[in-house]
Amino acid sequence: MWQLVDESLDLKVVPVGEGLWAGGRKHPNLLPRDPGTKGDFAVEVHLNSKPTSECEHAGVFLYADGDNWVALNKEILGKPEIVMVAEKAAKPMVRQKPYEYEEV
Repeated sequence: MWQLVDESLDLKVVPVGEGLWAGGRKHPNLLPRDPGTKGDFAVEVHLNSKPTSECEHAGVFLYADGDNWVALNKEILGKPEIVMVAEKAAKPMVRQKPYEYEEV
């Protein structure tokens, strides 16, 4: 569920059994939108996340196609971390960093 509040997007995330990758772009917690531009653009997101179980995550997913995308998540992989995954031309690259704070 999402709504615009004071010119900001408020997205309520619902718990689901399957992960993002199982449901693909039809996942209920994704809000796919066209950026409205063909050139460079910027996205500013304030995220509060308190993952409590393994592989639970919240973040931003910028998607061009199945082989070209970027995701920045806060998730638990043994311990809370910030994880950035970028895939270009079907070649994924992952960077992780321990991160204990709620706000990202």
